[in-house]
Amino acid sequence: MGTFEAQYGWGNEAVEAGLHNAIKDILEDQDDDGLSQIIIIGDMPANTEAQMEMKQADKGAEYWKKHFPQLAPAETLISTHFVPR
Repeated sequence: MGTFEAQYGWGNEAVEAGLHNAIKDILEDQDDDGLSQIIIIGDMPANTEAQMEMKQADKGAEYWKKHFPQLAPAETLISTHFVPR
């Protein structure tokens, strides 16, 4: 195993990006044998909507539309897809 040097990130975590991919996997799994749990581990809270917008501006709108077309704040994704109604 090699070594690496910590970069100390860019503030809060992009939890929304991980949740977006997990939700996509769940919705595309037709036979229910795929993802059954999502475990989030981080050293900072999830990005706020304002932080998402600022960080997305750095990469450009086209990048985010291509890779994360339905991206929303983590709290919105969790309440929409995982909290029983």
